[in-house]
Amino acid sequence: MNTLITPASTSSVSRPFVPERAFGRGLALLGAGLMLAVFHRALDLSLGLPGHFGVFWMAALVLARSASPLPAAALVTALGYLCGGAVLGAHATHGMVNAPGYLAAALCLDGAWWLAPALLAHPFSAALIGAVAFALKPALLAVAVAAFELKGGALRHGLGVVVLAHACFGGVGAVIGALLWQGQGRSPSGAREPH
Repeated sequence: MNTLITPASTSSVSRPFVPERAFGRGLALLGAGLMLAVFHRALDLSLGLPGHFGVFWMAALVLARSASPLPAAALVTALGYLCGGAVLGAHATHGMVNAPGYLAAALCLDGAWWLAPALLAHPFSAALIGAVAFALKPALLAVAVAAFELKGGALRHGLGVVVLAHACFGGVGAVIGALLWQGQGRSPSGAREPH
């Protein structure tokens, strides 16, 4: 049956309350970030490899970004992670110094999604975006170290090595996130793809 839909035929009672849905989705993303902080705290591998957490970080951000219709899904997830890290007291100085890098990586993913959601669905483009996004973390850390005369931690290996390591781990994590999302048979907007 073809029914003509007019503004008069769609009452506010029949439509979902959008801000309420957005609030719930935002809370879910904050919770995902919090769980990521708990996971990071519980499974601190301490491998001594700069950027190794980027595999988990970028996979989680790509999944959050792909699963949510909210425009700033990766950023909200990153904020949840940073709040969770602050609550857990895990490496407080590490978290504060690296917060701009984590937020920049999230903004990079959100920006790529705003440009073309399909970019995060294809492993090759997801790898490039993930590599660039997570490489921002040590680049911003180097700026903070220079500006505030902080100790650079991983930067003792040299900026080039650290940026390359972060890019590699971030790229691999983004590919894992994209493949996990594709495994669900979904498009980047969250709709199921036809078989």
